Amino acid sequence: MRTITNNLPLIFIIVGITIILIRLFSKSKKGKRTRYRNNSDRYSNNSNYNRNYSNSYNSNQNKSVRPFGEPLITETTALSKVSNAQYFKRPLMNRSEYKLFRKLEKHLEKFYKGQIVRLFPQVAMGEFLGSENDDAFRLVNAKRVDFVIVDSSGEAVIIIEYQGAGHYQENAVERDAIKREACRKAGIEFLEFKKNYDDLDFERVSRVLNMHLEKKRSRGIKTLNAKSSN
Repeated sequence: MRTITNNLPLIFIIVGITIILIRLFSKSKKGKRTRYRNNSDRYSNNSNYNRNYSNSYNSNQNKSVRPFGEPLITETTALSKVSNAQYFKRPLMNRSEYKLFRKLEKHLEKFYKGQIVRLFPQVAMGEFLGSENDDAFRLVNAKRVDFVIVDSSGEAVIIIEYQGAGHYQENAVERDAIKREACRKAGIEFLEFKKNYDDLDFERVSRVLNMHLEKKRSRGIKTLNAKSSN
């Protein structure tokens, strides 16, 4: 009994220290929870953050990194969104583009009737261009051109960009420069039709097509001669 009485001050000190440590630990946990909740609110309420992430996610769909709480978009969730949305038809071309499209069709039918030459509107560049550089390919993959003329093998020969009344909007000059350079690197002719195009523009189409078809015939003759000699 005397021993316990003598050690009472020490026991009180130990109990007091223990209580202080428990309170400090509780405050620390509460502070962490508050910071975590504030961070979550900031991410969910910051529209700029969500908008920027959305753009980043759309351009990097193969990356699995996404901010906390952002749902992973899968084929199932995409189908659900499509099913719940409303869609409507839009013209593939505006009136002036369609008018030029018909004139180009008639031109090809008149001068290249016996040869397989086809005209396609609104084609993504990734459909007729390729590159071993993935970053360079992504820069042009989704860009569209107004018209593509292909030969009998489906090879793109001529790209036609119609610069109508609404063509020069935002960064149109830079976009055209990128398209033009990519086509030049691939050996595809890039022609531009102004709003007030005339017969000279159609003659340029014929000149390029004639050169391409002549080269193709020459290659075919050389191939046949090589096979016959063997």
